[in-house]
Amino acid sequence: RSPKVVPQTSLPQGFWRPTGSPAFSVSICCKMKLKKILFFFWEIYMEYIAIGKIATTHGLKGEVKIDSWSDFDEERYLPGNRIFLERDGKKVPLEVATFRMHKNCPLVSFEGHQDINLVEDWRGSVLYVEKNDRIELPEGEDYADDVIGMKAVDEEGKELGTVTGFETTLAQPVLRIKKADGSTFLVPDVPFFVRDIKRKERTVIIHREEGLL
Repeated sequence: RSPKVVPQTSLPQGFWRPTGSPAFSVSICCKMKLKKILFFFWEIYMEYIAIGKIATTHGLKGEVKIDSWSDFDEERYLPGNRIFLERDGKKVPLEVATFRMHKNCPLVSFEGHQDINLVEDWRGSVLYVEKNDRIELPEGEDYADDVIGMKAVDEEGKELGTVTGFETTLAQPVLRIKKADGSTFLVPDVPFFVRDIKRKERTVIIHREEGLL
């Protein structure tokens, strides 16, 4: 229930109020504390997806160059969209003001921060979106964070291990799979090796090739 204004005459015994301050300041203080508490719990339970990292600034109007980890930059950075900047372990919400591509890299500025002096120390900071806001992929495509944690089996159903990571190499992206003995191996994320991903069963079917494991 939202805090309400408490008249001075009905304040409980021992309830502290700054001398000379109006009674409604207590209610305002309670509301501010309530907002902080709600934001604290919201931040704990909210899931985020990293979509890129700020590489550097560009120009004087607060634009930042982003090292993008997303395939949907134009959709992610539409003006008005909300992006979260990680600062000191916290996710700070920002509203996109402008977006454009420059030499295959997104250049983005944010409302209230369109000045280079306000964004210079953002270099190296990671950008996130809420998991619920991510774009739905077409059939046959999966987000890496959904695949991580899935069981890996061969085409005969024999368990190979658990998917623990998704990495990008110069040649191609690969899945890292951890075996029962703790060792790991890499599987190229191409149809020849990754035959199927069963979301409901949380299983990745791998084509076993000699020398792969």
